[in-house]
Amino acid sequence: MRLFYLEIRRVLTTRLTWGLLAVSLLLSVGMGYLPVTFESYSYQAEDGSWTELKGLRAVRHMQSLPQASPGEVTPQLLREVLENCQDVLRTYGKENIWALPREPFYGEDIILDSSLLSRVNEAAMRPDGTASGLLHVTGEQAEQFYDLCRTRLAKLMALEQSAHPAAGELAQRMYEKVRFPFFYEYGLGSDSMDYQTLLIFMIAFFCVSIAAPVFSADYQTGADDIQRCAKYGRIRLGIYKILSALLICGTAFLLCMGVFLLVTDSLFGWKGLKNSMQVIYSVSSLLPLNLGGLQLAVAAGSLLFLLSLLSFTLFLSSRLKNTVSSLAISLVFCVLPVILSVALPESAADLAGCLLPGGGIGIQNSLLCELTDFHFLHFGDVSFWKPWVMLAAAAAEVPVFLGLALHGYCRRRL
Repeated sequence: MRLFYLEIRRVLTTRLTWGLLAVSLLLSVGMGYLPVTFESYSYQAEDGSWTELKGLRAVRHMQSLPQASPGEVTPQLLREVLENCQDVLRTYGKENIWALPREPFYGEDIILDSSLLSRVNEAAMRPDGTASGLLHVTGEQAEQFYDLCRTRLAKLMALEQSAHPAAGELAQRMYEKVRFPFFYEYGLGSDSMDYQTLLIFMIAFFCVSIAAPVFSADYQTGADDIQRCAKYGRIRLGIYKILSALLICGTAFLLCMGVFLLVTDSLFGWKGLKNSMQVIYSVSSLLPLNLGGLQLAVAAGSLLFLLSLLSFTLFLSSRLKNTVSSLAISLVFCVLPVILSVALPESAADLAGCLLPGGGIGIQNSLLCELTDFHFLHFGDVSFWKPWVMLAAAAAEVPVFLGLALHGYCRRRL
């Protein structure tokens, strides 16, 4: 164990490691706070003047309003919210809530009902899959909201997966586990989740930079030639090098995620973690999770993707003789899933996202986007939800690349 301790200390005492870990922590705090700065709310004083609140003051003010905490989203509540919004839209001659003047948008609490209104509009879809528009949704449809949610999923699968009925059946089975009625109150939203995804990508970038020199730095300096002459200079030292890199990077990831979630959830309020993801993203979202559960699922899944990416980085480091090559190629593979998700056709991009190490770390290809979307992979008559395949592939890549890294290190010739 002393050798393991010394290897951990060797990695931690480098300036690069300390600098990247410090930047990661600062980013965790900053990106946890940043979504709050985009919040705003205006209210009219008794003298008729308007006061605009921004940032944390706006969040706290909206949380204090009674309309901000409806709790369970009942059909009666949805009808009431819809009819109030329709009255306001007709009064001002507008088609959607974002075109309303400031007075009704804030004075009639349309801003607080915007998530619920979007979901009602989404559930009452036209046969071609497009939204009906709030003025064309009836009160009866609002009261049949949960039946329309189930119907919408069936229609959506028929439109998008008409050639693969197994995908539609799988989606229906998953949706049966979603809890009704939904829960909603003002607080945590999709913006904060997007920043979590961006933070994960940046932490992965830093962790790859820490892990890339683990083997290749000793090759370059010649220290490895001396280490191999020691009693435990091959297999045991190789194992300790791998474990030290994974432990340091994994601990840093968990620490940064904990800091980020603590900051952002404290600012937006802990009650918002109970919000159903179907209210925030789509009524047809397949997972039976609230936002708190979604945050943890994204963090846990991304940790697995990070481990697969680090395993591949260590494999490269064990094969390459200098740190520049090891670091450069590792960073290319860190951003490659992001590039391919944009550059390739959808089917090829889906496959690349599953096979590449760290395929669920990125922007459009992130695990969050996959968990809230409807991408399926088809093998003959069998269909699988893409996030399942991505996680299974990452779990398989970790031992494979770690084994190859250890084998490459032990078999290297002086």
